[in-house]
Amino acid sequence: MFTRNKVSYTCFLILILLSLLFSQTVSADQQGQYGGTLNVGVADNPPTLDWHFTTANATRHVSKYIWEGLVVFDANDQIQPMLAKDWKASEDGLTWTFHLLEGVRFHNGKEMTAEDAVASLKRWVEICPFRVSLEPVSSIKAIDKYTVELKSEEKIGALPALMALRSGHCVVMPKEVCEGVPGGKLTEYIGTGPYQFDVWQLDQYIKLVRFDGYHHAYDGVEPSGYAGEKKAYMDEIIINTVPETSTLLAGLETGEFDVIEPIQPMEAPRLEENKDINLQRYPKWSLTSLFNTYGILGDIRLRKAMVIALDMEEIMLAVGKKPENIELVSSSYLENSFWFTGEKEKCYNLKDVEGAKKLMKEAGYKGEELIMMTTKHYPWAFDMAIGIVEQLSKIGFNFKMDVVDWPTLVERRAKKEGWDIFTSAVSPMPDPIMGVQNYMGNYPGGYTSPEIREYMGELLRETDPVKRLEAWAKAEAYLCENPSGINPGLTFEYRGSRSNIKGLPLFNEGLFFNVYKEKE
Repeated sequence: MFTRNKVSYTCFLILILLSLLFSQTVSADQQGQYGGTLNVGVADNPPTLDWHFTTANATRHVSKYIWEGLVVFDANDQIQPMLAKDWKASEDGLTWTFHLLEGVRFHNGKEMTAEDAVASLKRWVEICPFRVSLEPVSSIKAIDKYTVELKSEEKIGALPALMALRSGHCVVMPKEVCEGVPGGKLTEYIGTGPYQFDVWQLDQYIKLVRFDGYHHAYDGVEPSGYAGEKKAYMDEIIINTVPETSTLLAGLETGEFDVIEPIQPMEAPRLEENKDINLQRYPKWSLTSLFNTYGILGDIRLRKAMVIALDMEEIMLAVGKKPENIELVSSSYLENSFWFTGEKEKCYNLKDVEGAKKLMKEAGYKGEELIMMTTKHYPWAFDMAIGIVEQLSKIGFNFKMDVVDWPTLVERRAKKEGWDIFTSAVSPMPDPIMGVQNYMGNYPGGYTSPEIREYMGELLRETDPVKRLEAWAKAEAYLCENPSGINPGLTFEYRGSRSNIKGLPLFNEGLFFNVYKEKE
């Protein structure tokens, strides 16, 4: 029987794995070997490389080598400097001042100045996925060549966290490249990162080459997440789009690819016995199925009935196949996280069928058809949908499955009609402010309320971490009673690499800074 107390045990095992695997990475005082090509295989083609604009994981997996943010999250979800060497808020919290690194060069040879940071910040504020949180921003200007000032009409205590988010990242581009360019329409990919853009062969590969003019401002600082030292040991990185799982796995086995991700847990045993391959297991997806509140599920009683009825363990085992591939967690955060509040434990995995039926009766539900929209593009999405529909159909909900490709699902979920639940997932969030757009009424499904806007507003405004945690606890308690979706648990994925690839850290996405090929 897979029970909740396994979470703590598995977290302990993860920490042990982290300590072992991090010891194999290149530390700041070690040297790797320069030269060669890193061939990477991934499943998805990025819809755009415009990192300001999108939350797409496929975009981030390329853009993080080209661009850098003013501030970044490290591997422990702490905010660290990058292109901004320091920053501070005024006493009233309405003015933020950022001091930039000096002498940083873009890939086109131009020096980065405050003018570039201002143009980039203005564009990010206007088009990023979290722009609703940035509406209070009133002005952004250069104070001198290396100082930027941002003013707001209301406190945005979470501003550094918003800027550091890895999705919709606040990166700096040359002013002439980004100024006035609409979201998703960026055509020049010029940044300050250790690798620079070379070629994009659509639906095939993206090629990056070493940037010899990189600033190396953090040489000697231990690499951690997006922070710290970044050495470009490889001459080039080629990121290949390979949607067929069998081709991806075979490519790693033959040596065509040096690194591939993701590898689903059911595929990992095939590779475990291969002495030429190393596997890394990491927590990847917090599964969710979001409600459409514009339709019949605008009735909170029906949404709550679904949540309290479900056996989450049964759903997660349908997804992960084995207990070791899943975690039964009520939140996006594990118990050892600063952001774990425990509030959603009160409404998680209750399996309260009678309580659910009572709520359905109170709501006057009479078997109206509900559309579950999902995709087979991600196996976990389809398996989750099947698990939810099978259980809820047994207690009287009438479901129709609508199985579409991923782009179609993304297109349809933006509409107010034609669906009632869609399957999705989020990667581990370094800060819950990353999910603020889900609760403001402008995300697919339209979920919002005065109460959740108030709690998320507190989370946004406060600078004190303890007060921010208190606001998040109130938000999670409210979501327990007023659910926006179904959150069954957490899944794991694997990353595979050839045994001669060194310096690859254990992280929930591939990081090829400081990675090199060991020469025979």
